[in-house]
Amino acid sequence: LLVERLLAALPPDSINFHCPVIAIEKGKHGKAWDVVVASGTIVPADAVISCVPAYVSAELIKDEDECLSSLLKKIE
Repeated sequence: LLVERLLAALPPDSINFHCPVIAIEKGKHGKAWDVVVASGTIVPADAVISCVPAYVSAELIKDEDECLSSLLKKIE
């Protein structure tokens, strides 16, 4: 239900499907965040909604924020 509501509320071009994320970094391209996908492409973003388990988010953010990564790893 939450995902469906997010899909309905966000502009269609703001959502990317079928492009695995390998890292989330502080923005270096004019936006708050850079989302690095498996192809190597960097997607600049004002905000990121992580719809994965906490331990996966911990891995995605670990190089950028060790403290946040550590906290996320504690969530069961």
